[in-house]
Amino acid sequence: MPRASRSGLPIKRSAAKMRSFATRHRVANARPHWSSSCRRVEGRNIGGKPVELRARLKTVEVGKNGWVMVMTFKNHDNILDQVRAEPMTGDTAWTDVALRKTAPLSTNSVEVGFLLLDGGTGWADHVRLRTLDDDGKGAEAEDGTPSASTPKRAASKPSAPA
Repeated sequence: MPRASRSGLPIKRSAAKMRSFATRHRVANARPHWSSSCRRVEGRNIGGKPVELRARLKTVEVGKNGWVMVMTFKNHDNILDQVRAEPMTGDTAWTDVALRKTAPLSTNSVEVGFLLLDGGTGWADHVRLRTLDDDGKGAEAEDGTPSASTPKRAASKPSAPA
């Protein structure tokens, strides 16, 4: 049975000890301006492991700067690295989007975020964050379902110099 997070949103644990957010996120802007929705997931022994973030995204009338999914690796409040999906613009149907990146060694949390960098409306649903096996396939979910296939729309943003 899913347990509730501090915010009251249902969370279920995957076999890989990462979290799945069982809620739909919606961010809307009436005029060009940025907005965001973020969740921080803390975990032990994340550092050095490949991590995957998957979600289904949809947009309506989103401007040229787009609706973007972001995965940020942190050590407490310090940002270690970040990866962003390519921006989705205009009107799009529900699209599977995935990001994969190996967490820096000192990572103790991952922040999952969605940025609306322009006017319009963006949705995120079926958000899943997990560590992957050495072969890159990932662990099975609690219901025994095998991991999904290779990610579709992913683009890396290099980490900032220290």
